Amino acid sequence: MRHAVGRRRTARPAVVAAAMLAAGLVLAQVAVGEQDGKVSAPYSCSLPSGAQRVTVGFSQAYPAAVFGQQQLQPGKLTVTVSLPREAVAALLPAGAPAVAASGALTVRISQGSSVREVSWGELAAAEVPVAGKGELTFTLSGPVPSVTAADGAGAVSFTTGELRLELRAGQAGSGIPVTCAPPAGAAAVLGTVPVGPPSGDPSSGPSAGAGAGANGAAGRSPSPGLSSGPGAAAPPGPTPAPGAARGAAPVRPADAAPEDCQPVPTASLDPEFLPPLPDPEHDKVFPAPGAPPMPDNAACGYAVGYANITKLGQASLINDPTASPALVRVNASRRLAFQNLDDYPHYMEVDSVGSLQLPAARATFLTYGFIPTTAKLELKPVGGLTIVAIGNAFWNEPIEFAIYGYQSMRISDVKINGTPLDVGPDCTTAEPIKLALRGRQDSFLPGGGDGKPDYSLQGGGPISQKDLYIPPFTGCGTGGDNLDALFTAAVSGPDNSLNLEQGPLCFPSTDDPSDPKCAPVVMPSLPHRR
Repeated sequence: MRHAVGRRRTARPAVVAAAMLAAGLVLAQVAVGEQDGKVSAPYSCSLPSGAQRVTVGFSQAYPAAVFGQQQLQPGKLTVTVSLPREAVAALLPAGAPAVAASGALTVRISQGSSVREVSWGELAAAEVPVAGKGELTFTLSGPVPSVTAADGAGAVSFTTGELRLELRAGQAGSGIPVTCAPPAGAAAVLGTVPVGPPSGDPSSGPSAGAGAGANGAAGRSPSPGLSSGPGAAAPPGPTPAPGAARGAAPVRPADAAPEDCQPVPTASLDPEFLPPLPDPEHDKVFPAPGAPPMPDNAACGYAVGYANITKLGQASLINDPTASPALVRVNASRRLAFQNLDDYPHYMEVDSVGSLQLPAARATFLTYGFIPTTAKLELKPVGGLTIVAIGNAFWNEPIEFAIYGYQSMRISDVKINGTPLDVGPDCTTAEPIKLALRGRQDSFLPGGGDGKPDYSLQGGGPISQKDLYIPPFTGCGTGGDNLDALFTAAVSGPDNSLNLEQGPLCFPSTDDPSDPKCAPVVMPSLPHRR
């Protein structure tokens, strides 16, 4: 039985590498184990001689992921700042041979809509000699407190704020305060840590795309829930994987109900995606060509997950379950094709149509590890989804599912470090992206099938595409700038993948309104490694 199924400018490549993370909406960079990186940001320090512009370096390790209600323990923070030697010497007692520094860094910690500022104040630097030429460089370091992350509220992001220094010559006398602050929009993201479901088992942690580097993008969520306190570091997340197993506890939105399954998709089955019948002379198709269509059979549900982007080594969150996710709407069983229901060889195919309009979203992330970049990403369906299921449990055959369709991708409203980059109104893939997601139901077979979690259109489960091709880009740039080639070089190409988890479908016409699938419609957990 067959299985169905321009001109070069030095600042621009960073934008290209970050701004398009195909087939996804909200970026979450991939990390394995502990995140350990460095980042720098411009600051302005107040000195008697006037404001002094400096570059402040930060280095700190973060776990790749934590699990809900576990404490997130950042590593020791190291801050490096250089000040003019003459300006510092003028603040000190005459003849002071050396100067030491202590300090406190204000850090903005955010998780979804929960935002709080804390002071990390146990930073200290060893003495440095006053005599000499050039700048005085202070390397301050110290431990920082832990944070308790809320489950289901998105990633936790740490962003730098004001740096308060205290310079001291020897042990006697009071310290000399120096305050440094980043210009508006130029703060550094120290780290972003995704939050998985409440489990102590790292093997159930976030899948591909769940982690971020030492610099990363904040998650989005309407849920509050940050608190500080002592504690050990949480276990790191697992490595990315194209095949993701089902998550644990479902998360249900507050407002999705059976009536949201309307309107019923009106698209027709796409002949491109309908497999040839194995025996056209004897196969039966219902309804027959030219006959009235089958009655509508409306259903809806959620599908969430990640798109792995090979060239960037990153992943993008699809249909963020914490940020007004879109429903997949289905008009089920539009066509039946079968042969020899009571004899061998037999064949059973059920075809359905679907629709999914993902909401536009703003992705926030860093490029080259230190350039904060934001962009509005939109995926627009080109036609409907064609859903093909082949096989029959009654015959002890696995049921193979395939979901096909096309989506065009557009980028707009790009900002680099707060500065707009005009990519024009038509920066899109030159042709639509072809979707071909596949899942399998076989646990009913003798021996339990392939041992992997089942997928079915009605019951949901994991569904994936391992060969996602991202077409070249066109229409990117204005004012004589042609960014097409850069976008294409940074993102386009083969061997990308989609890993989704679909929840069970709600069928309003047949399901009890109090059925857990429909009251409200179930939101699945994001895919996780097994």
